[in-house]
Amino acid sequence: MIDNILVILMAVGLIALCFIVVPASFIFHKKKKGLFLNKRYICSWNKSYEAYEIHCFVRYVIWRSSSTDYKADRKEAVEILKQRYPDNKIIAITAMLQYHYENELRLVGIPIHYSFLKRISVFANNIFSIFLNVSNWFHVRKTGEWQILHLVNRAWITPPKCYVIHSPSNKLTSLRSQNPLRRKTQ
Repeated sequence: MIDNILVILMAVGLIALCFIVVPASFIFHKKKKGLFLNKRYICSWNKSYEAYEIHCFVRYVIWRSSSTDYKADRKEAVEILKQRYPDNKIIAITAMLQYHYENELRLVGIPIHYSFLKRISVFANNIFSIFLNVSNWFHVRKTGEWQILHLVNRAWITPPKCYVIHSPSNKLTSLRSQNPLRRKTQ
């Protein structure tokens, strides 16, 4: 009897550690460094591209948000990042938001080639975010397909691309002629 209670308490403690303590400490660390942008987005310095990379980071265990909320938060995060670092390039590496960057913002994406393990870890992170958003659970698309199945399929099939959201020279239209994401030479 006491052994079962101890096992249950250890399981609850492990869950609390994984879902509350670790994300809270990560957020505190990002806020301390000034890399926390808003409730959904953080940024980090990408050494290989010499640019700030914007990331979607969900700090809640289960939440509900629509695509318009994501767009508003993404726009706010990019504006905050432009104000903080006006002379630096801002990039986004994504597999899920390619429609937004290509069709709405008219940016050209450059395909990123990951190793198999990196691709699996990115896929797992996308799936985790998809399943935690309650608005994906019961929504049926116009085609009759469940939203959650559509997003999982898109996360698996779509290869990630890199988009330059902001460049100090503001030459975003010349992406086809030259590669602004050129890695620095060693």
